[in-house]
Amino acid sequence: YSFTSEFPGGVEIRLTMLFVDVRGSTTIAERMNDLEFSQLMNRFHKATIKVLVREDAFIDKLAGDEVTALFIPGLRAKSTPGER
Repeated sequence: YSFTSEFPGGVEIRLTMLFVDVRGSTTIAERMNDLEFSQLMNRFHKATIKVLVREDAFIDKLAGDEVTALFIPGLRAKSTPGER
């Protein structure tokens, strides 16, 4: 079976994309040393990932104080947000 042979133009899928960042992170970073800020970002990423994994999100990117995730129907156990 070849998905791309059957659907050569691709498909449109309605999904939800989530962008999360730490408000004021630059100011926070200026008030902390590098180790403290790194530990804070690690705690932020760990807590965010825990929630996203629990909700069957596809984690797209972790970059600095940002996390990007996708909720894609068919790739997750639950419906996308707004369809619940």
